[in-house]
Parts: sequence; structure tokens; C-alpha cells
Amino acid sequence: MRWWPRLFVLIAVVALLAFSGGALLAQESKSTPKTSTDAKSGATARKPSDARSAGPGFETLPASPVLIVNVERIFRVSSAGRAISAAQARLVAAAEKELNTRRAALRAEEAELTAIRATTPAVEFRKRTDDFRRRVGELRRFRRDRGMAIKQAVSTARGKLRKALQPVLVGIMREWRAAVMLDARQVVLSARALDITKEAIKRLDATTPSIEVRIKSGSE
Repeated sequence: MRWWPRLFVLIAVVALLAFSGGALLAQESKSTPKTSTDAKSGATARKPSDARSAGPGFETLPASPVLIVNVERIFRVSSAGRAISAAQARLVAAAEKELNTRRAALRAEEAELTAIRATTPAVEFRKRTDDFRRRVGELRRFRRDRGMAIKQAVSTARGKLRKALQPVLVGIMREWRAAVMLDARQVVLSARALDITKEAIKRLDATTPSIEVRIKSGSE
């Protein structure tokens, strides 16, 4: 199903056309002299600059119904995203260290079995080789299970980061009254001013500076 990226683009185009039409109407209304009724009521239309006063960091952005965010960059650059990556690297390094220690012990035992094969009674030698094969199987299971545990722990942590990011993006959309927020990976060309990634990272770092990556008990 590859229709959904086109749907995102279609939504963006429709929103931009609607915004452009509204902008033209606003310009026409500015060029029309106010009537006496308008003067008496004192009512004034909301200026586009009012939206820019919603929060810090947005002074240079134009009002727009469409905003763009680079979610991949947020996961890579944000404080919590970097904490997850660092924790993943530590867990992988620890698992590799233990794997290498066990491999070295098994290699040494394999060399010993080869050396004593000719001089060891068949029953005893079979017992030792069976024990050796059992530990080889344990090592393979450890490698598989630890890899899956690390992958699951990182996935859970990234899910928490995604959940923490959601209200940040919703808040930015509400402040700008945007109708659509697109992931940068679905956008071919856009004005740089529409990208709110930096502001999202800033707000996310303030609310969620770190997320712990924990392996479930029993997988360690």
C-alpha cells in the first residue's frame, strides 16, 4: 500500500490552497475602507503576526496551515534520543564482552578435548563432549535471547519517547493553528521556515530529558 504518501501530499496541497485563498481575501479586506459601522464597533481582524506571538522561537516563522517536522532527527538529536542510543550501545557492548568470554572458554575446552581424545575412555569422553555441546547450545541461546531482549528494551524506550513527543507536536500545532503536520520524509520541497523540528527538540528536552532503557528481569 503506497497510496498514503500521496494522500499526505494531497492534504498539504489542499491546505495550502485554502490558506492562499484566505490570504487573498484578507488582502482585499485590508484594501477596502472601513464603514462607519466598523468604526463604531471598533472590531479588528486578527493579524497573522498574532499567531507568531504564541511562543518563543517562532518570531521568524510565517503563519501557515502546514508545518513540517523531522521525526527521525528528533529521535537522533534530542536528549532522550541520545540517551537511548547510548544505553543501547552499552548493552550491546556488555553482551559482546560476555559472549567473547564464553567463546574463549569453549575454545579452550574444545582444544583440550581434542588433545585427550586418544587417551580418554570412550564413556568418559562421550560424557565430556555431551557437556561441551550443551554449553555451546547455551551460548547460542544466550546470544539470541540477549539480542532480542536488547531490541525489545530499545523499542519500548523509543515508544515512550514517541509518546512524550506527541503532546509537544500537538501544542505547536495548536499555537500555530496548523491543519496539517507532515514528516519531512514525505516532503519533496518546502520553505525552511515551515520546519519546526528545532523547536520540537527544545520543548522535548525540557519535558523529557532522558528515558531509561531497561531489559526485563530474566533476560539479563
